[in-house]
Amino acid sequence: MKCNLFLLILCAISFSSCKKDNTTNSSREQYLTAHQWKYSIIGEDANADNQVDFNLLPIVTCRQDDVLQFNTNKTLVITDGANVCSASDPQISAGNWALLNSESVLQIGTTSYTIISLDANNGTAWTMNGSQRIIIGITKL
Repeated sequence: MKCNLFLLILCAISFSSCKKDNTTNSSREQYLTAHQWKYSIIGEDANADNQVDFNLLPIVTCRQDDVLQFNTNKTLVITDGANVCSASDPQISAGNWALLNSESVLQIGTTSYTIISLDANNGTAWTMNGSQRIIIGITKL
């Protein structure tokens, strides 16, 4: 009987000391900071169904080759590619970012983006620009 009790206690201790494996349950912060990103889509969502109704990325060609780096110290560095929006724009710009509301909102500077989806390879979010609902998509480099 003492042997069975000892084995039962040993098993309980063994199971309780195991660490949970978080490799399949990454947080959105881990996804964002894991690598660099580029824009995959920028568009208007006219009927608020989380789908782009009018793709603006071909019009905003200066954003197509930008590289976004979300750093673990909560800074965002955006490096303009060869296609710049304005000759007076800096090649590299930086700002701050944060995840809010249980990682459902991405705050970049003073702009809030409601996250539609985000995984290790792609992300989409929406924000309001005046009366326009804009969807922005990113994909990993």
